[in-house]
Amino acid sequence: MINPKIIYEDEDIAVIYKPAAFPSQSADITKDDVVSFLKKHISKQGIKPYVALISRLDQPVEGLMVLAKNKIAGANLSKQMQNRKIEKIYLSAIKGKIDPPSGTMEDYLVKDKHNNISRVCKKNEPGAKSARLFYETVSQMDDKSLVRIKLDTGRHHQIRVQFATRGYPLLGDRKYSRENDVASAIALCCERIIFTHPKTNKKMDYKIEPNGDIFKIFNKSIKEQ
Repeated sequence: MINPKIIYEDEDIAVIYKPAAFPSQSADITKDDVVSFLKKHISKQGIKPYVALISRLDQPVEGLMVLAKNKIAGANLSKQMQNRKIEKIYLSAIKGKIDPPSGTMEDYLVKDKHNNISRVCKKNEPGAKSARLFYETVSQMDDKSLVRIKLDTGRHHQIRVQFATRGYPLLGDRKYSRENDVASAIALCCERIIFTHPKTNKKMDYKIEPNGDIFKIFNKSIKEQ
């Protein structure tokens, strides 16, 4: 398994690349996760570690995360997250050619905790939460499309369920598409994260290229962006 990688670090924050299949945070203390990875890294410096998870990624999803290394930074970044001031931009490979090629998806979603899925529902259904994202098509190849997605809300499995509901399931995502025939990890990567540094107020903007095998067919398009 690929280990996480520290992209940026100072005394207040850390920006980390999380590989697919690696947990952000696990309830099982015997399993490695991003939080324990950073704590071990800080401990090696002879410092008592404090780590607050600010931006979480589902276990099958790869990409960038920001974590706080002290309570003051954690409170500041948590407030930015609540006020939708932290921008998270994703790349995904989907099945089909989406029409229109760019636009907005707006739904109400409800989470089924027992089955760990979400579904589109009516506004007045108990537990319903508004979900909105913006997308644009980057490239198309055969019956597949590479899309860039900006989340306006951060709901459970939001990207996966909103695209699948419209007939464009993410490649590799069998949870929301029984017909998905790609035997690989889910094609979803948080490629870019933008936020304000909690101490300096400097704009922090980090971007990476996805490592997932499914993205390789779009390598040229990704590198040209």
